[in-house]
Amino acid sequence: MRGVLSDQHSYRDRLSAMQFCKQDHIGYASFCNWRKRLSDPSTDESSGSAEAGFLDVS
Repeated sequence: MRGVLSDQHSYRDRLSAMQFCKQDHIGYASFCNWRKRLSDPSTDESSGSAEAGFLDVS
């Protein structure tokens, strides 16, 4: 999904989020969740500060 959101073409810049989702067959709620996740600096995966979300089940 990150590639879809970051690889915007000039014609897509003029689309609303709803139009973009409809055209690319993406659920609007899913788009909004990803947009929020990717724009929120506290969830930035590239920072290296986040730990893996694994639980010890032994």
